[in-house]
Amino acid sequence: MDDLTIARSPKKPWESEPNYAEWIDSESGYNCVIVREVHDALCAFVCIERPHPFYGRRSNGEPGKNTPVAKDEQAARAAFRAMSVHGGIGYCEPFLDPSTLTSSIVANIGAWWVGFNCSHGGDFVPSYLEIIDTYPPDEDLSEADIESLRQSILQDPTPESAYRTFSYVEEQCRLLAQQLKANSEPF
Repeated sequence: MDDLTIARSPKKPWESEPNYAEWIDSESGYNCVIVREVHDALCAFVCIERPHPFYGRRSNGEPGKNTPVAKDEQAARAAFRAMSVHGGIGYCEPFLDPSTLTSSIVANIGAWWVGFNCSHGGDFVPSYLEIIDTYPPDEDLSEADIESLRQSILQDPTPESAYRTFSYVEEQCRLLAQQLKANSEPF
């Protein structure tokens, strides 16, 4: 009788990576956080405080009511919008959900968090396929519609190649921290 060899598929990155990390970036001095969101995609955030010129800005670069007054508002907006990070800045808020935080490093009262996520078009989000597979066809959503959604998620023939890994997100988070530090002087 032949020996039976059982092939086990290696774990997918999102099954073995951390779901959370926080640190103080050594180059910028800013607090950084990576969190895995409910759909298994990673998000990253950098904390800035007053009087940083981007404090209070919205994700589109427009000033909020708590944004420091810039002498050259046009330059401040342009500098904010020029920051380059995966998928662009998508989060600018005064706090992070405290249920995601595990220590006091990120518990800054009066802080402003700037961040991004990895669940954009072209990103592979692991649980989206599971969600699509639970959709039953009905009068509003045909089998063809479901398959079209499925294929749009699988834009890449090897979807894992479009998954944004923890190390990639950490690199992008550090890049965001460096860009925020480079723009820390008043405009």
